[in-house]
Formats: sequence, C-alpha cells, structure tokens
Amino acid sequence: MNSRRRGQSATRAQNLTTAEVIARFTEGPTSGVFTDGSCSGNPGPGGWGAVRVQDGEVAHERHGFEPDTTNNRMELQAMITGLGFIEPGEAVDVYTD
Repeated sequence: MNSRRRGQSATRAQNLTTAEVIARFTEGPTSGVFTDGSCSGNPGPGGWGAVRVQDGEVAHERHGFEPDTTNNRMELQAMITGLGFIEPGEAVDVYTD
C-alpha cells in the first residue's frame, strides 16, 4: 500500500531538484518537452510545470501555481508554456499526460 498522501509525489516529498529527478531516470527519452499539471480538489489549488530537455540536460524550465483552479487549466497552461520552448519550424517531441 502506498503511504503517501494523494497529491504528494516521491520526488516532492524528498525535495529533489529538477536535475536530481532527471538523474534518477535513465530509461526513456533524453530530449523533448515534458509537461504536467494538476490540482488538489477540482477546483482547488493547483500547479503546472514544463521542462525542455536536450540530450539529458535541462535547457528550459518553468512552473507556476494558482490558488483556485482546475486540473484541465493547469494541464493546458503547462502545454502552452512547453510549446513556447520550441522555435517555429523546429521538430521536437512533446510528452504529456
């Protein structure tokens, strides 16, 4: 059984940096734009994040918080921000849920 509270990730509970999180994952893509957003309750307080990784190195990252939002708004904000990391005409894979 998972003892973490809903909405508490293992990496957040350990207070890891972005670089430390990336270092823990050795399989999967090493380049692309990765986005995610969520909220606790729906509506409720929420957050979003987007990161661009190139050859295993963080090139860009942004995140944000809203005190009263929905999970859809946070997912979309993450995607909008992540797409802003891509230059016009550039081909980049985007990973989201």
